[in-house]
Amino acid sequence: MNTSNQVVAPAGEAFIAGFLSHDFASALALATPDARFEILPLGVAGSLAIEGKSFFADLSAAFPDLGFTLTHQFTTSDGSTCARVRIEGTQAGDFRGLVNQEKHMDLEGGWLIRTQAGKVTSVRVFWCQNMLYRRFAVKRNDQITITA
Repeated sequence: MNTSNQVVAPAGEAFIAGFLSHDFASALALATPDARFEILPLGVAGSLAIEGKSFFADLSAAFPDLGFTLTHQFTTSDGSTCARVRIEGTQAGDFRGLVNQEKHMDLEGGWLIRTQAGKVTSVRVFWCQNMLYRRFAVKRNDQITITA
C-alpha cells in the first residue's frame, strides 16, 4: 500500500514515460523476463528484452535526434495502456533496410502495453507502413507499377 501522497502510475504508463524521456533501461526494467514485443508493420516479434531492446537501440543510433511525443493515452480497467505516440527524428544512419537519406521522419503510431501484477507482459506497436514508405520515398516492390 502506498502510504505517501505520491501517485504511482500503472506499469504501462510508467513504461511509456520511460521511452518519452529516453530512459529505455528503466522502461524495460518494468517488464517481466518473458515479456513479448511486436512491431506489426515490420514483422518484428519476439522478446521485449532482446528484440525490443535491439529495435530501440537501432532506432536511437539511426536517428540521434530522436524524439517521442505522447498525443493520447489511457489505461483500461484491466491495466492495459493504450497510447498514441509520435516518433520524430532525422536519419543519420541506415535503419532496418532503409538506407540513410538524411531525411526527417515523423510518424504516429499506436502502442498497446499489457500488464499483469504491476509488470509489463507485452508491447505491441502499430503504424501505417505506407506513411513510412512515403516519408522515405521508398518504392514498394510488392505492388505493380504502371509505366508509360
